[in-house]
Amino acid sequence: MSTKEILAESFKELAEKKPINKITITNITDNCGMTQPTFYNHFRDKYDLITWIYLQEAQKHIKNVGKDGWTWKDTISCNLQYFMDNKSFIVNALKNTKGMDSFVFQMANTNRDLLVKEVKSKTGKDELSDEMMALIKMYVCGICQYVCGWLLEPNPMPCDKLAGIIQEFAPSEIRPFICA
Repeated sequence: MSTKEILAESFKELAEKKPINKITITNITDNCGMTQPTFYNHFRDKYDLITWIYLQEAQKHIKNVGKDGWTWKDTISCNLQYFMDNKSFIVNALKNTKGMDSFVFQMANTNRDLLVKEVKSKTGKDELSDEMMALIKMYVCGICQYVCGWLLEPNPMPCDKLAGIIQEFAPSEIRPFICA
């Protein structure tokens, strides 16, 4: 296990017992037997760590798109299942982060960057039009807002069903990149 992974596990373990906004870098490093300088060699702050944790999970599934029949819907469904499997950590992040450091903001930025990368890759373009960027940002923000509410529901819709809705919700200009 890498140093980043150990720090992430330590943080997630603490987040099971304590609000994220009350967890300090010292708590994280003490919990896993590392030092604060080690933490800062890998992350700017705990919000950077939260983003890294989410990015690792999201990238794990996105890299499979197009391989052996793996689709964007499969990726979305797996990411939603990750949210359900880690619900207490994710809900803690939703409730106890805010502003530019909020989990929702970081999740939206991460998803936007991943979708932009995919569209650029499939179109062979280095830059996307302002209109395409606006559509991607609006689409991703809408999904992130909905998913946050979905996680808090007492009987949330099954992951696969919601993944299909998220895919179908895509604007026509984005659909070719996520529905193939």
